[in-house]
Formats: sequence, C-alpha cells, structure tokens
Amino acid sequence: MRTTKIDIDHWDHAGPFRLYSGYERPQYGLTARLDLTRLMTVLKPAGHRPFIVMLHAFCQAGNAVVPFRQRLRGGTDGEPLGAVEHESIGVSPTVARPDGSFAFCAVPQAADYAAFAADATRRIGEAASSAGLDNPATDDGWLYMSCTPKVDFTALTNAMEGPLDCVPRVVWGKFVEDGAGRWSCAVSVEVHHCLVDGGHIADFLEKAQNAIDTLEA
Repeated sequence: MRTTKIDIDHWDHAGPFRLYSGYERPQYGLTARLDLTRLMTVLKPAGHRPFIVMLHAFCQAGNAVVPFRQRLRGGTDGEPLGAVEHESIGVSPTVARPDGSFAFCAVPQAADYAAFAADATRRIGEAASSAGLDNPATDDGWLYMSCTPKVDFTALTNAMEGPLDCVPRVVWGKFVEDGAGRWSCAVSVEVHHCLVDGGHIADFLEKAQNAIDTLEA
C-alpha cells in the first residue's frame, strides 16, 4: 500500500504526536452506539448481510477520516519516531469458524459497495474454512475489526503489542432492539493518541453511521 511520509515539523498534529510518544500506553478507546434501525429494517430484509454492511461502513469511514490512515514509523533501535499516511486502507476482521475458533481476513477498499461485498464474501468464506492464525493483513494499512454478537458491551479493550502499536481497533457488539422498533449496537474504537484525537473518533463514527443510512437497498 502506498504511503506518504509526514513532515512532523509542519504537521498540525505535531504537538500531540510529541507528547504521547513518551507515554507507556498511548492508546485509548471510546465506546458509543450506532443506530442500526435502517440496517435491520431495510437493508437486511433486502438481502444485505449485516456483517458486511458494518465492514463496509467502517472501511468508508476509516478512509474518509485522514488520521485513521496514519501510522507510526521508527521509534526502535535508535531510529527517530516518525509517521506516514496511507493512500487508502482496508479492513481486517476476525472471522468465526464452525468449530468455535477464529481466523483473520483482509478486505481492501473497493470502488463501490457491490464490489466490496462480493470480495468480502469470498475472503470471509476462505478464512472460515482455513486453519491456523495466519494473518493476510501483512502490513499496517488496515483497520482491525471484530464483533461480539452475543454481548451488548458498555466498554471494551483490545490486546496491543506495545506502545508503538497504532493500528485502530474497531469492535461492535450485539444488535439490540429497544422495544419501540429502534435498533442499535455498541461500537468500541481504540486508537493511538499520537495520531488520533477524540474529535477524529467522533468524525469516524458519524461517517460510519452515514454509510449505513445512505446505502441503497
């Protein structure tokens, strides 16, 4: 995936980058809810798979909000810490297998929803029938995705490799109906504070909501 090096000295996020680069745990998370009423009452009855609709919505949002495409570089073995910006990113979800285990999958951004859905369906099927935990997302140009379809959580944290782990994690929970016909789910977004602020997470969630609400049935 193509990247562009960020000029830290002339970057509008240089302050937070320099501040949080010295933290032991610079990642943080936020949990909010998405309105899934249209997904469950319009898109799903029309034949759309909710899992793929969610992947597509987050892929669209991640590409639209620039800091979600930015990643750290260096920072080890005496190399100065820097940052790059990916031209585009895909989504890398965990996929449940029939035996209760899970696999990893990688779905790149596509020109439109139909192309994305077809590619995602194929890749998810291959992952579900695979063995082991090989991850096809071999670089960091992805958003890591997962879901907890049986748990409507209020907060969630993910495993991180260390303080330089900067790939955003997005997890959504059980779809719940409020008794009045409205559907929603919890969404946890974990990011690296050197790159992403709370306002960026708000923009990401807003764009994901819009992608769901404007997808043609």
